[in-house]
Amino acid sequence: MPFVYRFPSLADALRNVQDAQPLLVKLLGELSEDDRAAAWAEINQTLQPFVGPDGFAAPGEALLVVGVA
Repeated sequence: MPFVYRFPSLADALRNVQDAQPLLVKLLGELSEDDRAAAWAEINQTLQPFVGPDGFAAPGEALLVVGVA
């Protein structure tokens, strides 16, 4: 199912990534301080095209599975 990630700003979206993606944060934490800063800068730059006048809005997709027992 398609959906849109919406946040008031890119900074809010990045905070959500930090809160919702502990594995990513752990992996980035294993980098040197300079490499970690470079990685977050690249993430920020990659997400920049999704920033508009109404804040941050990026497309997403969720897989919906239904099972019957």
